Amino acid sequence: MVGDPVTLALAFAAMALAGLVRGFSGFGAAMILVPSLSVLFAPVVAVPVMSLTDSVCTLPIVIDSFRRCDWRQVLPLALSSAVTFPVGVQVLVHLDAAVLTVAIGLLVLAVTALMAAGWRYRGHIGLWATLATGATAGFLGGAIGIAGPPVILFWLAGQADAVRVRANLFAYFGCSSVISLTTLTVAGLFTGEVLWLTLILAPVFALALMLGGRLFRRADERVFRLVALGIVGLVGLAAVVSGLA
Repeated sequence: MVGDPVTLALAFAAMALAGLVRGFSGFGAAMILVPSLSVLFAPVVAVPVMSLTDSVCTLPIVIDSFRRCDWRQVLPLALSSAVTFPVGVQVLVHLDAAVLTVAIGLLVLAVTALMAAGWRYRGHIGLWATLATGATAGFLGGAIGIAGPPVILFWLAGQADAVRVRANLFAYFGCSSVISLTTLTVAGLFTGEVLWLTLILAPVFALALMLGGRLFRRADERVFRLVALGIVGLVGLAAVVSGLA
């Protein structure tokens, strides 16, 4: 299956789109790659390929984001994610996640619709809400390879501008990648097939990532929020459809 030209061509296309979206918005790679690569290969291949590719290719941006992000929010999110990610991996390995995927998709659609209508949280986001968001993201990241929606909606719902939101997202995913790579390694999911796919697909992702970053620098605040919410909404819809299929 790895050597099938049609399969590889589709995988390259998914990588290009994922890199472009990730570079522009600071997130979205897992939302595109996990469903796509799961269909082309298998979930236990898709999740580690996505995790390894994204971690390596975004490292320079992550290091820069560490100087720009709000550590008062990023650190609690990352720590709580670390606690629940291994639990989610056990779901990935042992359980059918279809029902969970549908439930997540419906929740994401509901919150996205609320925010698209103009709602934004005006108060102070407390520590417990931050920890709960991180724990949810960590579990989902381990179970279905998509940790983004809770964290993305968490920051888009607040008052931070696009530059700060993007920096926070890169910093958070940079921290969480350490946990995800460690957990996936312990679970034995970095097989020869995974490493080979990562090697041949990562350059496409890296080039698209750079292009997405350039597009972000040309976009204004309104465009950023519309694109970000649009991506999350499409992922929620795709989750519902795939879970019911």
